[in-house]
Amino acid sequence: MQIDTDKFVLKALSSGALVDDCNANRSAMLAAAINAAKNAYCPYSKFHVGAALLTITADIYAGCNVENVMYNGMSHAELTAISNAIVHEGSDMLIAEMVIWTPTPEPTPSCGGCRQLLREHIASRSDSVIWSFCDDPTRPPLGMTVDELLPHSFGPENLA
Repeated sequence: MQIDTDKFVLKALSSGALVDDCNANRSAMLAAAINAAKNAYCPYSKFHVGAALLTITADIYAGCNVENVMYNGMSHAELTAISNAIVHEGSDMLIAEMVIWTPTPEPTPSCGGCRQLLREHIASRSDSVIWSFCDDPTRPPLGMTVDELLPHSFGPENLA
């Protein structure tokens, strides 16, 4: 996968795709997500995906998709980023914000399984934003909360 991460992030910044108080964190997460996507193991789909999250402790953790020949045993980028954060911060880790990068012409939000996983580890379902960036650094990202991505969701509190 050929992409110059620094140029991509700078172009996204200059185009207005990264505009608000969180520019520094979001830019760092975007760079981490793109770099993670470069390391994706995707010999079957050829679909490199990267994700990076910011925890409430202000640390950034990245992940990429990892496929295998069975397809159903693969790990999505969001899962590997969350797993990475849990390894370093423990199972009570909370996500303040997340960036996902896909090699697509339009921003692509997470699949249903990843949305459910995000719901269980997000700091605030109504305030923490999941940002989807695409291959075109001039396109604005799609930013949605977990409540928007997964309305009327089922969670651990429903098991009580």
